[in-house]
Amino acid sequence: MKPLIYALVLVVCVVTLDIDLGYALRCFGCQSTTGYRNNCEVKANVNTTHILQCQSGYTTCMTLKMRTNITRSCAVRDVCHRYRNATGFRSCSTCYTDLCNGTGRGTASSTGAALGLIISALAVVGKIAITR
Repeated sequence: MKPLIYALVLVVCVVTLDIDLGYALRCFGCQSTTGYRNNCEVKANVNTTHILQCQSGYTTCMTLKMRTNITRSCAVRDVCHRYRNATGFRSCSTCYTDLCNGTGRGTASSTGAALGLIISALAVVGKIAITR
């Protein structure tokens, strides 16, 4: 019975850690002209890109291409709708997890990590219960 209690405590702790009170989204931030290998178009380049802690109300990460410029930043939810009809608009995308607006590489969200830990804990509990 003790392993079951320990596993449940672990699950509660993991779930509690994932409740982000006062949590701020983090996004890659940069702005540059497209077509250069060292700019933020090619990848989330450490020389030209920094990590932004998004302010209240900025709930998405954005990648916006206008004419020959690219911008990665924190943004409001419907930001792409504001630019779609603008002169020079090329593309706009948004995402909702930490550092998701880098190019060509995803990042695991804290929710995904917590879910993985919960599943692992439940598997251990199930294995203990089966062996008894």
